[in-house]
Amino acid sequence: MFWISDMDITLRPQWDVGPPGGPRIDTAALLALLSGVQDTGSLAEAARGVGQSYRHAWGLVKNAEALFGAPLIESGRGRGSALTELAHKLIWADRRIAARLSPLLESLASELERDLERSLEPSRAAVRIDASHGFAVARLMERMHAADGGGTALPQQPGVGGLARAR
Repeated sequence: MFWISDMDITLRPQWDVGPPGGPRIDTAALLALLSGVQDTGSLAEAARGVGQSYRHAWGLVKNAEALFGAPLIESGRGRGSALTELAHKLIWADRRIAARLSPLLESLASELERDLERSLEPSRAAVRIDASHGFAVARLMERMHAADGGGTALPQQPGVGGLARAR
């Protein structure tokens, strides 16, 4: 059986840009491509790195340049490609957005995981066993793991405290 506690929820900031009511540009794809150009110095290499054809990557860059009214990549035959100041600003903006929102999104993801766990597993009851140690406890845990697919946890508290609770 799959328990929601075995799931990891990730929330990411996503933004797009475009004229009000007009076509929008997916900045995630554009920024992945621009970052690739920054790393490789080549639009063709950047396109390969993000799994796009060169033609698609070129079209994405040209659409963004038309939207902004300014170039994003400077290139020349045999010289490779370099990012313009505008392209660097877009990458910086994306990193700034991620830096500011990531802590909040991580917190929200944790809350969502807890809420989903409570909603989807109401019948899953906890069983408390106080025992100091022994083969019976180890065997019980093996059987519980086998029965529920490994979703059982046994917090261990060694020492006299465990024995005191067992009395």
